[in-house]
Amino acid sequence: MSFGVIFLILAVGFLGLITLPKLLAKRPVVEPDPKPVRGDELAIWPFAPMPIMTDTEVIFF
Repeated sequence: MSFGVIFLILAVGFLGLITLPKLLAKRPVVEPDPKPVRGDELAIWPFAPMPIMTDTEVIFF
């Protein structure tokens, strides 16, 4: 056998060793949606969005 054939067989075997566990792994269980936290049902959230930049930064950019 030539070096190229041996290298090809080793490369295919190595790729098989890498992909085989991923194919045989169990699929992750999908968790149900979390229960709402107390305060989520409020009409107005106690948090207000903040601007990313100040007025001076906006003028600069």
